[in-house]
Amino acid sequence: MLLAADVGGTKTLLGLFGMAPDRPRAIETGEFITLDYDGLVPMIREFLKAEGVEPKAIRAASFGVAGAVTDNVARLTNVPWLDDGDEIAEAASLPHLHVLNDLQAMAY
Repeated sequence: MLLAADVGGTKTLLGLFGMAPDRPRAIETGEFITLDYDGLVPMIREFLKAEGVEPKAIRAASFGVAGAVTDNVARLTNVPWLDDGDEIAEAASLPHLHVLNDLQAMAY
């Protein structure tokens, strides 16, 4: 299973996807008001718990964020968070989390 996110200043979308031959298959999505949370970890935990998914079921995670990203660390434009992909992955018990700029994510 894959975990993806679009992290914006107003809302954050989280999605679970299954592996498929051509492209990942959407399983479930959730929408969160970004600033209702102190960071991404509580949001990830809430989403996975609501969907009944254990973090160990996630094979990979990739988050597009509204802000500059350097060395897997994002400083969001309109959110007072510093999102370090490695620290979030460890705190949320994910195997790996790749953070990229949202425009770059759209290009992929």
